[in-house]
Amino acid sequence: MAQFGLGLLAGGLLTIILLSVLLRLLGRAPEPITPTRSSDLPDLTLALTRELLQRLIDDSLRDVSLPLISLRDPNVQLEPGAILVVRMRGDTVLLGGQMIVLRMRVVPAETGVQVTTEAADVGGMLDLAGPLTERLDQQINADLAQRLAFAEQFEVLSVDGTTDEVMITARMKE
Repeated sequence: MAQFGLGLLAGGLLTIILLSVLLRLLGRAPEPITPTRSSDLPDLTLALTRELLQRLIDDSLRDVSLPLISLRDPNVQLEPGAILVVRMRGDTVLLGGQMIVLRMRVVPAETGVQVTTEAADVGGMLDLAGPLTERLDQQINADLAQRLAFAEQFEVLSVDGTTDEVMITARMKE
């Protein structure tokens, strides 16, 4: 029985070899199968959910301090295009409670991704807009870099988002 199986196997291999030689002689060699180039596909796809970004902003606000202002109760909403809209309360001694609205974008960076503030509506605290956005951007980016430390091994291909999540696609650095 084993000899019969080996005979079938040898016959099948011989048939394939003869067919290949015949096709080459006739000039109709089959096209070699080329696998998809690995550089065409991302090595990593990462989703940052609204809840994760909310926790990141909450943690970052605890570490940001500005003179005469207390930041609290942040609410993060996502918009298409990897945009975060952060609404929070800013309490000051002189002006009382003010609503602060920051519009931030998640963008590719050398170490993965970072957040940059595109617009800030700080109510009556106009002189605090620059220091607030600068310190908050720095703290959020430091927290992002810490949480996504593995991302330094990747080159970010794209960053996009919906109202539910920010999607990051990346390829392993060579």
